[in-house]
Amino acid sequence: MFSLTTLLLVLVLFKVIYERWVTPLSQVPGPFVNSISGLRMRYHMMRGTLPEELLRLHRKYGPIVRVSPQRVSVSDIAMVKQVLGSHTYAKSQSYEMPRGTEPNVFSTRSPELSTERRKQLGPSFSHKHLGEMEPRVLECGVRNVHRKIDDLIARSGSSIVVPYYTWFSLIALDVIGALGFGQSFHALDTEAHELIPLITRIRVFNYFALAFPWLKHIASMLGPRLTTLAKLKAFGQSAIDSRRADPVPTVDLLQKMLDVGRDGSK
Repeated sequence: MFSLTTLLLVLVLFKVIYERWVTPLSQVPGPFVNSISGLRMRYHMMRGTLPEELLRLHRKYGPIVRVSPQRVSVSDIAMVKQVLGSHTYAKSQSYEMPRGTEPNVFSTRSPELSTERRKQLGPSFSHKHLGEMEPRVLECGVRNVHRKIDDLIARSGSSIVVPYYTWFSLIALDVIGALGFGQSFHALDTEAHELIPLITRIRVFNYFALAFPWLKHIASMLGPRLTTLAKLKAFGQSAIDSRRADPVPTVDLLQKMLDVGRDGSK
């Protein structure tokens, strides 16, 4: 009789043979270990070195590389357009948001909801609308950086070291605040904001959930994440309430989303 250990070894051997030589993806080039396990990609994902690893693999194996038993990485622009250009393209389960979180334009796997969101938000990214928002982007971005650099040089009396990575991250937060929340967060001025640690925590959780999707729904119910989400939702609701109480019309993404919501759309 087969022992349990023998049975497990047979199952593992069957999986290795199937994934490496039988499945349709067996024809896609890539490292042997990637064809039988996704642990290597998860390792690089958690370390933050996945872009470098994918670049190395594409240089070695070409524009299409197998990165796990059921995933491939594509670096050919024409192929990417072919895949993403189809509205019937179904995203994988890894895009799903954890329990307690509403699907958004990036995470939804529903073609119907994706189409509805594109119709709702598409006009906000037209040349006309972007032109109307450009002054606010310039004020929060370029002009704010110029003022900060001039101020630091004036105070130091000589040259300064500019931490561009940090500054550009803070500028992005200020622009998002101005267009999506109706207010600049002044993150570049203060180099701090209550949203920064909240966003960092959610980002860490999202990386964890992407690397280990089978733990996503369990981890989503843990206290720290629920508390962080509650604070983010409260901040967003406060911005919505302030805008609704403001009689002066404003051209930004927040107003566009509120206008869309008036017709009963979600």
